[in-house]
Amino acid sequence: MFNLLVEEDKKAVKAEYCRRLVSVALGVTFSIFIVSLLIFIPIFISITSASHNTKIELDAIKSKPASSDYRDLEKTIQETKRAADILRGDMMSRPHIASALIKALENKPKGVSIESLSWVNENPKIKLVVNGVADSRELLRQYVSLLQSNKSFSSVVIPVSAFAKAVDADFSITLEVVKEQ
Repeated sequence: MFNLLVEEDKKAVKAEYCRRLVSVALGVTFSIFIVSLLIFIPIFISITSASHNTKIELDAIKSKPASSDYRDLEKTIQETKRAADILRGDMMSRPHIASALIKALENKPKGVSIESLSWVNENPKIKLVVNGVADSRELLRQYVSLLQSNKSFSSVVIPVSAFAKAVDADFSITLEVVKEQ
């Protein structure tokens, strides 16, 4: 049908076609631009907010004096040294307790952690109480058998309830050490 038109009308139709094509292309481009803005505006706001929060945190960290952290660390180190000196003095005056503690700890298998050690001096015996957690029942059983095989301890007492848990077994072992005369 286009071939039936006069040459001037053909040119007018082609011009109209080109104008419509350009307007549709511009409309699609504008629509894509608007959609992309709507998608990226929340991301931009989020990034700006995170950047602002990071700047505030950085300024707070920079304004906080670092020396207070060092003072706390220094204070902790001094308290630890003081406690170690007290314990060292106590252990020097009672070498049999120190050797019992060392013997109770030296064969401890990996997976058994000791949380506390305490002792009671009952002449002529010393009761050493070892509290801790074993990763498994088998590790606890292994540790108890190692303590029982050690000749430094006259008895090793552990409640049966310590073997109740299969994992993360809490235990309290009482060891009797005979003082060396």
